[in-house]
Amino acid sequence: MLRAQHEPTVQRSPTISIITPKMLSERATLNRHPAKPKAPTVPLSRTPARTPVALSASTSISSTRAAPARSAPARSENCATSKASFASTPRFSSAVTGRERLTGKHAPAATLRAAIQEPFMGKNHSTAFGTVYTRGGIPCRLQHGSVQHRIQWTTSPPSLSFPTLLPLFIVGLLETHPQYRFIAHQGLMECISAPNCGDSIQQAWTVAVPPLRGVLGNSGDKGALLTALKALAAMIPNLSIDSLLSACGMLLPPLSRLAVSKDREVNDATHSMLRTLEERALEYPQVLKLIKARIPTYTSIRSC
Repeated sequence: MLRAQHEPTVQRSPTISIITPKMLSERATLNRHPAKPKAPTVPLSRTPARTPVALSASTSISSTRAAPARSAPARSENCATSKASFASTPRFSSAVTGRERLTGKHAPAATLRAAIQEPFMGKNHSTAFGTVYTRGGIPCRLQHGSVQHRIQWTTSPPSLSFPTLLPLFIVGLLETHPQYRFIAHQGLMECISAPNCGDSIQQAWTVAVPPLRGVLGNSGDKGALLTALKALAAMIPNLSIDSLLSACGMLLPPLSRLAVSKDREVNDATHSMLRTLEERALEYPQVLKLIKARIPTYTSIRSC
């Protein structure tokens, strides 16, 4: 008792709560915008949750696994129905290929059949040559070879209508499709180099000059430029001087740009063609004057 009376009593200081300005601002915000009650959450799975089923002692696992086997007859019935419908589909056997083809409503669409028959039908061609060739207006076809391709003529070149076909072949030099491009390049050179075609080239010269000017002015296609220069050099010996003089005004402007080209191959082909033109008109000095007026850097064969 005496010990308990003499023990010092500990006095605890009262707790002081400090309110900061941040706490005051948060309380004011809560008073202005009270918190809304949260909506009940919905499970993400669309299928309702399954309640666990307590298995009794009499039930076995084999009985629960055998339940999905009830849908097996339905599947077999569906397979039998689909096989029967396919067997009843109207078909006919082609006498040429021996293959069975679908007819009636089961046949493919008309656009699909057209694309199968002619794979290049309905495509936008870059020149008129591709359109005319697709319609069968060019009397030649491409014959594929194991090493080299060539074209097969349905009509011999000397009997062709040069005023109609020669401009098409020249325009076809700018074709972008590889098949049409090869036919245009090869067909033009075979038509020009065919025997006894000098008179036909002379008749078609007036209509062949505008497309030639267009091809020579397209400096972006090197292959078309080289073929056009080669074809022009092959046609010059078959032309009269009057025809050449009348065409110099249209052909020399694009040739003047090609004569100063940085491409060595195009430059050499242009000067070679100009020398062929000068040789054809040696007795007519006005042709050389026209060339010199347009191409001052041209070296005449007379000065060599």
